[in-house]
Amino acid sequence: MDYLSFDLRLADWTPATGTGVAEVLHSPVGEGDRYPFRLDPDIVTATGNTRRTPSEALHVGKVLSRAVLAPAFTQWYESYQVARERGRGLRLRLHIDSWELTRLPWELLYDGRRREFLVFDPLVSLVRYLRLHAPPPTIRQGRSLRVLAVSAAPHDQVPLDWEREQRMLEDALTELTAAGQVEVIPCAHATYERLHTALMENAPDVVHYIGHGHYDHERALGMLLLEDAAGRSAPLAAPEAARVLRRYGVNLVVLNACDSAQGTWAGLAPSLVRAEIPAVVAMQWPVEDQAAIRFSHAFYRALFRGRTIDECMCEARVGASGSSADPNDWAAPVLFLRSVSGRLWVNDITGGPDRRTPGSVRRP
Repeated sequence: MDYLSFDLRLADWTPATGTGVAEVLHSPVGEGDRYPFRLDPDIVTATGNTRRTPSEALHVGKVLSRAVLAPAFTQWYESYQVARERGRGLRLRLHIDSWELTRLPWELLYDGRRREFLVFDPLVSLVRYLRLHAPPPTIRQGRSLRVLAVSAAPHDQVPLDWEREQRMLEDALTELTAAGQVEVIPCAHATYERLHTALMENAPDVVHYIGHGHYDHERALGMLLLEDAAGRSAPLAAPEAARVLRRYGVNLVVLNACDSAQGTWAGLAPSLVRAEIPAVVAMQWPVEDQAAIRFSHAFYRALFRGRTIDECMCEARVGASGSSADPNDWAAPVLFLRSVSGRLWVNDITGGPDRRTPGSVRRP
């Protein structure tokens, strides 16, 4: 599905008063005037990594929607109708200028008319869009894809069932790997040296990270927790992660790491987007293993069937929504997008001639 864009900027946030200014920068029916919004300090401080009951998630979604979408409802509704009449979806691109607003769970925005969360509308996509003084990255030509499955499980962190998720990732791609259209390359117990070597030798299109992440609030710095030679945590800060991934032309990064979406430019996911990676998926709070596995399963099957990244996120949220002890884990994944079309490859991934050798799931 192709999308029309509805660009909503949230800026001029003043924590002391809980006020900011919103503005529709662009929509299918034109621009909009600036308008003020206010959020209760309790909403701002209570979100982030806190776990919510269904009723609490619904409350947060309604509060956020009333604050920033309700004043622009007419423009949003008219844009939605235009997109539907043209056979398109409507992509809500959030331009967020402050760290305090970035960390809010905008994925919980609620449509009171339909009595459903906005992201579950088949015609709606919600993405975080970071404005850069650079053109959107150029997408690659369609071809068979290499997925580097990077996993790290430092023994001084909470145990994570990374082996099961990697098996699910491989199972999700069985048909495509058998056809030689996808190659899954494991990089287990990743140290920085192993990650660098795997990137240098394979030049993957996608990096899927299974492990832990961290956001240092005092230093405003996001990081991945790789392993050192002794199996302990070895933090890889956002600037260094962005540098090494950018060098080898990675087109999509999936960060299945708690806290990886937190922060603005200092956070890991925004830093990768700033490094001109077209799309980054990150987790804004820890999720149950089963939800993470289901999310990956649905996400990659949609991706490797040639869907836009927006559609992949929608399918993955549906897949995760009924598979976790935490009923709100579907809202944890956040999509940071710089690709205008939402397509990361020029041609459908599953189309075209076979260009790789079949049986392309490597073993460590």
